[in-house]
Amino acid sequence: MRFSTKSFGCAYNNAETDALRQLLAAAGFRESSPATAGVLIYNTCSVKQNTQDKILSEIARCRKPLVVTGCLAQANPELVHAANPRAIILPIESHAQLPQAIRAAVNNKPFKARTAKRLAGATVNGGIARIRIAQGCAGSCTYCLTRLARGRIQSVPLTVLRKEVEDAVARGAVEIQLCSQDAGAYGLDNGSSLAELIDAVSSVPGGFKIRVGMLNPDRAPPELWKHYNDKVFKFLHLPLQSASDKVLRDMRRNYDYAGFKRVLAGFRKAFPEGLVATDVIAGYPTETEEDFRETLAALEESRFAVVNVSKFSSRPGTAAALLEKLPSKTVKQRSSEAAKLANRVTREVLAGLVGKEFDCVVTERGSKGGFMCRTDGYYPILLKRAKIGGFIRVRAAACKGVTVYGIVAPSARGSPRIP
Repeated sequence: MRFSTKSFGCAYNNAETDALRQLLAAAGFRESSPATAGVLIYNTCSVKQNTQDKILSEIARCRKPLVVTGCLAQANPELVHAANPRAIILPIESHAQLPQAIRAAVNNKPFKARTAKRLAGATVNGGIARIRIAQGCAGSCTYCLTRLARGRIQSVPLTVLRKEVEDAVARGAVEIQLCSQDAGAYGLDNGSSLAELIDAVSSVPGGFKIRVGMLNPDRAPPELWKHYNDKVFKFLHLPLQSASDKVLRDMRRNYDYAGFKRVLAGFRKAFPEGLVATDVIAGYPTETEEDFRETLAALEESRFAVVNVSKFSSRPGTAAALLEKLPSKTVKQRSSEAAKLANRVTREVLAGLVGKEFDCVVTERGSKGGFMCRTDGYYPILLKRAKIGGFIRVRAAACKGVTVYGIVAPSARGSPRIP
């Protein structure tokens, strides 16, 4: 039978979908386009209201047998069934039963889920392999459904992860993405730590680089940067959410703005050319205009290369859902202003790369042609021609919008050092 998957949301969801595709291929199913597939599999997200609305709209329009899994299906299965009563809901803890769920969907039969073991392994797409290091959350944020959908932190043992990285590298992966809802929480439940994981994965033989996923500021100790060796991209995804200490307390974020800045300064001192990404929520119910201005000032001051701006959206079952929301016009205006500022700063940061040379690894094809390579600091540079998996010296030649275009550096002599 032919199947097609669609993943919504974060890198972890993409990694999970990779594992589902691998499971089906091993079971004799054939992947195809949505138009020719006999069954569709949606791996859903529920972080943002607009994302949820888009997913539910697609579910409602679907006329083919459909299996739905992921955070939205886990936290609010009634919404999925209301949109499409024939959809089969596959709980996250039952992913190994996907073949049975497909048969139930195709035959319009009931499906009884049971808990099954974690799907092992990683798929290599181009030169990238996504490794699921942990699931769940150690936080208690008032606005987020992640812990309701994914539960408490559940870390995968070091030995299992090292073996998955070995296998991925053997199949050509040159970028290993360590995926979770909070990489800094890895090991809290089994006595290990993110630092130990980085050391273990870095010891795998071969030429590859590691990208560590999102780190909450309260889970990013200063000694962590000592473990960012030559095989680790100097990349930091550090969510701010708000620069107002009052709003951070209301969100139960477990850090203040000064603490955030200490983590950021420590990383940048260790790795001046590293890329820093962040997240901001505009229009949290208790956010005043003064609070919002503090966040804008932080975005201007901190010069993030990537900023994900989200409008606050009330998620059912969360503490923030009980708060009186700000007028939608106010939330929209603040989100738009923050996004405009963030985009300008991003363009300025990327333009500052032009004329510089970097040792890069080619990881994938560009979405609109060409080949994407990454600097040691994880900045993306688009090349016209390259070979996926290659380590090359690149000069950033031009920047148009938020795309940096590069050429093989005239100064290159042979291949740069492979980590």
